[in-house]
Amino acid sequence: MWAGLGYYSRGKRLHEGAQKVVSELKGEMPQTSEALQKLLPGVGRYTAGAISSIAFGQVTGVVDGNVTRVLCRARSIGADCTSQAVTEVLWTLANALVDPERPGDFNQAMMELGAKVCTPKSPDCSECPLKNHCRAYKQVEKELDTSFRWLLGKEVASKTTVDIEECDSSGNCSLCLLSAAPWESSLGVMNFPRKPVKKPPRSERTLTCVMERKSSQGESEYLTVQ
Repeated sequence: MWAGLGYYSRGKRLHEGAQKVVSELKGEMPQTSEALQKLLPGVGRYTAGAISSIAFGQVTGVVDGNVTRVLCRARSIGADCTSQAVTEVLWTLANALVDPERPGDFNQAMMELGAKVCTPKSPDCSECPLKNHCRAYKQVEKELDTSFRWLLGKEVASKTTVDIEECDSSGNCSLCLLSAAPWESSLGVMNFPRKPVKKPPRSERTLTCVMERKSSQGESEYLTVQ
């Protein structure tokens, strides 16, 4: 029933980690993100951050899919969210934002915010506690205000969209929306995060030549060349 979901490998690594804690670490669980990643097999950056902050109170952030969505929308990060540059920026933001008094609660709240409110589709922006700080939401409000002013016949200011606060003026910002995939008004905050565009399937043609000849017994023999 669980085949293909990764639960078997997770269970195996959990068992291996428990064995190592008992046999090599004298039953003492590593308590920092750095130690967890270094000493326990299969523990990555996110898992280590979650364990160390929730269980041991280490002041460190976490970045999973939900947190990625929240931060990309809040900071209008429009580049490929799976790229190394964006990943490092997201971790830097997560570590800067985490509450030093209650890091575990903060990290769980961020993950829950992305899972329940700032969802991939139909996000509930009206109920989001971050809406006043969300740059994507501010862009939506700006467009609504522009449309309203236009309907009333009022003067409309020229449209300028800045994706992040500190943008490279040369136009080579590694965090902004790509010019080939600009802001789409119909998507609203769902313009973020952006994922890499899938390449179209490669089209191939194969020429096959089939030759037939008669054997000494009069049976047909075939030679296929591709």
